Amino acid sequence: MDVIKSAIITEAEDTTFTLQFRYNAVLIDAIKQRTASRAWDPDAKHWVISKRELGRTLGILKDHNYVIYDGDPIKEQEDEEEWERMRNQPPPPPPPYPNLFSRGRHPQPPTHYTTLNLMPGAPKRQVEASYKALAMTYHPDVNKTPQANDKMKSINIAFAAIKKENGWT
Repeated sequence: MDVIKSAIITEAEDTTFTLQFRYNAVLIDAIKQRTASRAWDPDAKHWVISKRELGRTLGILKDHNYVIYDGDPIKEQEDEEEWERMRNQPPPPPPPYPNLFSRGRHPQPPTHYTTLNLMPGAPKRQVEASYKALAMTYHPDVNKTPQANDKMKSINIAFAAIKKENGWT
């Protein structure tokens, strides 16, 4: 579900408008870079924009897919309720990803390639790079966990088997 992006613009004085929107770092950077006559009011928590910068500011908001309201308090309240409702919703479950190393429904037992986090038939440079990275992580001199020694043995066996299988020396 997409979060509703809205901004509320109200006329503050003869020469300024106020601008309110939910925190968005990218939008704030765009406003800071592309508008000269703007100021942040920390007490009221809104931007103060000069009338001559209003057109440019509206363009920035539209570039970032914001819906612009003219200070309608009912709509502002509806947006706040919608944000609060979305904030309290649990995150959606992650999508199921297929196991790249399985065929059909039953996962295959680990191979030497899967031990080194590689796809079968990986080139020599990739095998060596993966071995080196795993060795630097699981070498017993570096990793003091009890499983590190067993993991390093399986990495060494897998590396030696792949080298022998491909005739690499």
